[in-house]
Amino acid sequence: MMVCLIFLGMITVPTSVYATPTRSTTIALTKNGSKLVVVNTDSNSVSVFEVKSNGQSLNLLAEIPVGKEPQCVAVKGNGRAYITNAASGSVWSIDLDKLRVAKKILVGTEPRGCALMPQGSLLYVANHTEGTVSVISTASKTVIKTIKVGGNPMAIAITDKGGADKDQTVFVTDFFARLIKNGPGE
Repeated sequence: MMVCLIFLGMITVPTSVYATPTRSTTIALTKNGSKLVVVNTDSNSVSVFEVKSNGQSLNLLAEIPVGKEPQCVAVKGNGRAYITNAASGSVWSIDLDKLRVAKKILVGTEPRGCALMPQGSLLYVANHTEGTVSVISTASKTVIKTIKVGGNPMAIAITDKGGADKDQTVFVTDFFARLIKNGPGE
């Protein structure tokens, strides 16, 4: 596993960049920017780094084993990360303070993308082979709803319109998207 640190000179990144993890990704920062979580698909693990010297250096805190074929990470606040594991059909909740797995949550077949609502109350997970999206309550760490979307959902993005999580819009990509006859893009 290798993480490349790119120094951007005197550029200041606003804290709002860290505040709302609302898209599928394999790398994510905590809200305060003090920890970086990286998915290691080849080694079935995630690495947690301490971000030091205003982002100029990283210190590896832990490499935590997770399920098979981790694909995506979403970080809630400063203390919790959620990892999708495609071959395990699960999402693992990681305690970033204790640097250990807190809970394993079974979802649909081959979960790929994931994203948190801006307030962090719900985690949406794209179950690629099953054609569904699992909705996980971050309070109870359980699946509260499964939404049939068809196709092969791959990634997720969620708006941040301000206000309550219920007022947001969730976007899901279909990996094998097809053009609609006489539709846009044709």
